[in-house]
Amino acid sequence: MVDPQRRVQDMLRTFQEQAAKASQLQEAMKELRGVGRSRDGAVTVTAAPSGAVLGLQLAPAAMG
Repeated sequence: MVDPQRRVQDMLRTFQEQAAKASQLQEAMKELRGVGRSRDGAVTVTAAPSGAVLGLQLAPAAMG
């Protein structure tokens, strides 16, 4: 039979490890970027995971 105190310590250690991994994943998610281009390549948009536009590039063809 496992000592209850040992079991609680093991559970706490597992929780701390999972919390650390979740924090690392959250930080990595902040670095993600999405890029979309129009079919003709005249417009390129870069977006953050939140949907915020980080960049917009217009080729001369997009301006008329």
